Amino acid sequence: MCKEHRYRHSGRNWLTIFMLAVALFVAWIGVSEGPPPPLWWIPIGGMILGLVYLAINNPVHGSDFTEDALVILTPKARTAYPYEAIDYLEIIDWSESTGFRLHLKDGSEVTVHPHCLPEKLHTIDSAEAHGVAFRVS
Repeated sequence: MCKEHRYRHSGRNWLTIFMLAVALFVAWIGVSEGPPPPLWWIPIGGMILGLVYLAINNPVHGSDFTEDALVILTPKARTAYPYEAIDYLEIIDWSESTGFRLHLKDGSEVTVHPHCLPEKLHTIDSAEAHGVAFRVS
C-alpha cells in the first residue's frame, strides 16, 4: 500500500494581497492629488479588480497520487486517471520552469497545468512510489 501524495497550489498568497495593497495605495495617491483623468483608471482599476478577483475566487490547482489513480485538480474540473491507463508522465524541463504531459495508453496526450504538480523532484518521487513511468525531456 502506497502513501497518498497530495499537492495544492493556491492563487491566493501573500504576493496577491501585497500587490492589492500596493495597487490601493497607488489609487489613493492618485485620487488625493485631485480627480485623475479617466484613462488613468484603466490600468489602475484593472489591476485592482484583477487582484480582488484572485483574492476572492482563489483558484486552486493540485494533484493527488491516490492508491489507484492520479487525480488532477483544476479550478474547473477534477479528473482522475487510473494508473492502468497511464503509459508515462513526461516531465518537460525548461531552464525557468517545468511542464508536464500525461501520455495515456490509448494514444492520447493530456497537457497538465504546471501548477497542478509539484516541482520536478517531488513529482518523480510520487510517480515512482505509485509505479507511474516517467520521462524527463
